[in-house]
Amino acid sequence: MIIKSHKELAEYVKGKRILLLNSYGKDSIVCLEWLSNYVRSVDVVSCNFKFIADHPLDRTYEEYLRKRYGNVRFVDCPNPIELSNVCGGVYQSPIDVLNHFNKLEFNDFDFKKLAEEMRVKYDCEFICIGSSKYEGFARASKFHKKGLLVGNEIFPLGLMTKAQVLSIVEKTGLKLHPQYKTTPSTYDHPSYWKMRSGFI
Repeated sequence: MIIKSHKELAEYVKGKRILLLNSYGKDSIVCLEWLSNYVRSVDVVSCNFKFIADHPLDRTYEEYLRKRYGNVRFVDCPNPIELSNVCGGVYQSPIDVLNHFNKLEFNDFDFKKLAEEMRVKYDCEFICIGSSKYEGFARASKFHKKGLLVGNEIFPLGLMTKAQVLSIVEKTGLKLHPQYKTTPSTYDHPSYWKMRSGFI
């Protein structure tokens, strides 16, 4: 079954429990708004894959989200990408990396596998992801071919343009993460490289 309409997708997931992968970025927050105020009759678990050291404004922004979405359950999980980087020695000094850590053998922490484990842990039927077609040709091609439902993953913004996503932010009065005041992303270089654990 291929679902290409947001109305169809809303009907399909109605009454289900959804795990939202929430980076606190605009796309995942628009997904949260869509689940809470468009689909409505869903049970949402918002999962943030936390870095070892938070961005200073992450917790403040989470408090705003908790107040706005009182029926959503907010949970945290270690960030698998960061854990993999730590195991690989990426967060060590260059000397340590060259002399020791890069010789270690380890298995990466797989993001999709961990998300699936969180879905099972919180008894969710679907995983909601804020990916959309405007983020690249490969994603655009995927959503046009497969629609907004792929296995047990849903993509409410999949076929939206960036302008449509931003119009939802404007019309609903959503406050974005304060990081957007200085950069176009919550994962920009200043916050990611300077504020994260490996460089503190």
